[in-house]
Amino acid sequence: MSHRCRRRCSICGCSDSRSPLSIVTSVAFSLVPAWLASRVSLQDALQQGGRSSVGGGGRLTRDALVVLQVAAALVLLAGAGLMLRTLANLRAIDVGFRTDHLLSIRTTLPAIRYRDPQKRLAFYERVTAGARRLPGVEQAAYISMLPFASQGNSIFFAIEGGVPPKPGEPSDALYRVGTPGYLSTIGARARSTGA
Repeated sequence: MSHRCRRRCSICGCSDSRSPLSIVTSVAFSLVPAWLASRVSLQDALQQGGRSSVGGGGRLTRDALVVLQVAAALVLLAGAGLMLRTLANLRAIDVGFRTDHLLSIRTTLPAIRYRDPQKRLAFYERVTAGARRLPGVEQAAYISMLPFASQGNSIFFAIEGGVPPKPGEPSDALYRVGTPGYLSTIGARARSTGA
């Protein structure tokens, strides 16, 4: 689902995207010149004609604002360049599955109607079978939570025959529940652990 958020969003939890720097610079570069213009006497400005109506102190303030504007623009430009480089680096990372030619759709079933796990499973099987029949669809599967989603269920685990974890050591892991064929649908590749 694609959307644009203005405040704290109930869909994705994101907050307003305006930065404090952009708000401060907007206010500073609009209010200070307006304040300086309000200090100039209308009679003096008309008598001076084509000459500048801003005095020595006003000129210094105006020059300082120009320097601050250029500095803020350079900071924002550097930040944008770093962000683009980070995005390029993130795209180059091998995440262990294909990220192209995939479509994900979120399905929320009404809890009252689908209380029975068998009804939920039948729904998922019916939808995936229907999706596979669509033109251009190669595979279809369900998963409880997409990869890299911050939410997820965790479960305690212990390695059989292994040393039990010490107090305070994490002994749980995120787990996902998926329909058969999910890993092949996303093009997941097995990796050697080197053991």
